[in-house]
Amino acid sequence: MGQEIGSDGFTADDFARFSQRLEQETAQARAAYASGGFANDGLVAGFELEAWLVDEYFFPAPRNVGFLKRMDSPLVVPELSLFNVEINGTAQPLRGTALSQLEGELTATWQQCQRVAAEDGDALIAIGTLP
Repeated sequence: MGQEIGSDGFTADDFARFSQRLEQETAQARAAYASGGFANDGLVAGFELEAWLVDEYFFPAPRNVGFLKRMDSPLVVPELSLFNVEINGTAQPLRGTALSQLEGELTATWQQCQRVAAEDGDALIAIGTLP
C-alpha cells in the first residue's frame, strides 16, 4: 500500500510473478499458523478509517506529508495519494467497554487530525474506498 503503480497494463510475466509471490506468502502464513504463530486470544476489534485532506472549497489538498509529520502518530498513516490518510484504532478485546474505548480513541484522533489540518487551512473528511 502507498506505492505508485507505474503502469496500467500487466504482462503474463507480471501475473506469473504475482502468482509466485502469493504462493510464497500463503506458505509463510500456513507455516506460521501451524507453528502456533497466530494468536487466539478471543474476539478483538479495531477500525480503519480512510480520510481525505480537503481545502476550503472541498478540493483534495495534497499535503499529507506535512500533516502526518505534525500529527506524529502511529495511528495516522499515509494512504495512496498525497491527500489521503488512514486513521487506525488500537485493537481491543471484545468485552466490557471495548466499543466505547474504540469510539473514544476515534473521537480523540479525529479531533486532533482536524486541529492539525486546520493549521494549513484544510479539513479532514471521512471517505471510504471500496475494496
